Amino acid sequence: MARTRFDKRTFTKRAVRAILFIALFDLQLTYLLAFLGREQIAETLSGNITDTIIGVMLGYFLKSFFETREEERVKLERGELDE
Repeated sequence: MARTRFDKRTFTKRAVRAILFIALFDLQLTYLLAFLGREQIAETLSGNITDTIIGVMLGYFLKSFFETREEERVKLERGELDE
């Protein structure tokens, strides 16, 4: 049986996607808080959620960059790089 596209995703990709989805959903809920008159709470919460989004994505991008760079270095050492 062939593996589906979803099966090929790593745990990190799945986790980042879930965290990003939840954080973006929570960010939208801060607008509801502001609408209900809780501006101070909404402002603080949206700042924390934004920090979480930036932190998770930055961490994932750095992990991917260094992982890809290492794979390319190993390919170069083995002489497997197609030119």
